[in-house]
Amino acid sequence: IPCNCWMETALTSSADSEYGATIKLPARLDMSNVSDLREEILGHEGKDISIDGSDVEHLGMLGAQLLKATAVTWGEAGHTIKSVNWSTGLREQLGLYGLSASEISTGEAA
Repeated sequence: IPCNCWMETALTSSADSEYGATIKLPARLDMSNVSDLREEILGHEGKDISIDGSDVEHLGMLGAQLLKATAVTWGEAGHTIKSVNWSTGLREQLGLYGLSASEISTGEAA
């Protein structure tokens, strides 16, 4: 996933689910924590994952770019991303960037 990120902050760690690992997005997904999220995602490279967006209140451009790049990378590798419990705010803010939950998921969108 191409990203020249230098920011640090805590990210809720993932848990295993029936769909593989679940990565829970933070309430604020922007420059302040996209680097940590990138590392969390890369830790599951080569595996199907679920991305839980239930807590997202703010989505910055770098966060949107990371989600889209992850979807492209996982799709090209033949792996699946499932978006689960995406907040209304997350869906609306993706729309501001011309994206939708279905473009982030390579599996079922929630």
